[in-house]
Amino acid sequence: GAWRLPTKKECNELLRKCKWEKYNYRGVSGYRVVGPNGNSIFIPYAGFFGEDHLNAANEGYYWLSTFDGDDMGACYLFFDSKEQDWYSGNREYGNPVRAVRNK
Repeated sequence: GAWRLPTKKECNELLRKCKWEKYNYRGVSGYRVVGPNGNSIFIPYAGFFGEDHLNAANEGYYWLSTFDGDDMGACYLFFDSKEQDWYSGNREYGNPVRAVRNK
C-alpha cells in the first residue's frame, strides 16, 4: 500500500537537515524532529528485542528499508540523549518500525 519503511537516504536527510529536540508527548519521551519547512514528527524512545529488551526508555532503534550488503545486515536509525545516527545491525533483532507514507 501507501506505507513503507524509510530509506537510508531519507534517514540521512532527517539527521542532517532537521533539528532534533528532546520531547515528551503524553508521558512518552523521545525526540521531536523539525524539518526545514517547519513540519515535525515525534519519534519515541524504543529499545529493541534481542537477547533482552534493551534501554526502551533511553534509546531508539528503528529499522530502515536499506540492507547493508550481507545476508543478515540492515540499516537502522539510532538515537539516545547524546547522538542521532544510523548504523548497521543484524536483522534477527526486533527493532521497532516507524513507517512513512508515500506521497
